[in-house]
Amino acid sequence: MRTKISIIAILLLLCVFTGKADTQPNFVTKDGYLFAVTEKLLDSAIQYLIQNDFVALQKLMDTGLVAFLKPGIRVHVTKIYWRGKAQIRLPGSTISLWVTNSAIEAVTAEERK
Repeated sequence: MRTKISIIAILLLLCVFTGKADTQPNFVTKDGYLFAVTEKLLDSAIQYLIQNDFVALQKLMDTGLVAFLKPGIRVHVTKIYWRGKAQIRLPGSTISLWVTNSAIEAVTAEERK
């Protein structure tokens, strides 16, 4: 009986914290950060930057699957990972993009108005 109550309590908490989806994008992109269509491509692009291999980075960017973010774009965050990455989505888009967590910042309540 006690186990059932615990499970119900956990399910209720999950519903409270994940139940209502906000229709307004609550994050904004920052300047100078990369995005990619897959986590593996993002990892490669970051590695090329660390190694100062701008030729390899440009070749990757020429595919159109990796690019630099424009600052100030409102986005939805679909998932944040403990590895320091996140998946974002532009409003109206069904495609998720990979970014580092530092590439986005929360929009304040005043900025939402």
